[in-house]
Amino acid sequence: MAIDDDLVYVADRENARIQIFDLNGRYLREWKLGHQYGLFITPDHFIYMADAIAGRILKINREGKIVGVLDGPPPDKGRHFDPHLIAVDKDNSIFTAEVMPWRAQKFRLK
Repeated sequence: MAIDDDLVYVADRENARIQIFDLNGRYLREWKLGHQYGLFITPDHFIYMADAIAGRILKINREGKIVGVLDGPPPDKGRHFDPHLIAVDKDNSIFTAEVMPWRAQKFRLK
């Protein structure tokens, strides 16, 4: 779950959606963008979403459009990317916590 000004974003990985509510809990809409495990919203209102099933991080604008993707390595390369939790710092470095390989990583988008 993440809050951005007057909107509450709820990651519902079992139903493969992000539900959006107002601050009073009124349902507004939903996006189907994959299997959401973690959400993080930056001060410039971009939503970063960890999708552990697809092994990727999505950067989404407030309209629900994907504007960036960070894919993990292909499965045949031997490294599994399983992001569950996510944070983004002021320099736009992305930090992930993964369950199956039990690690934290830092990425920098170019």
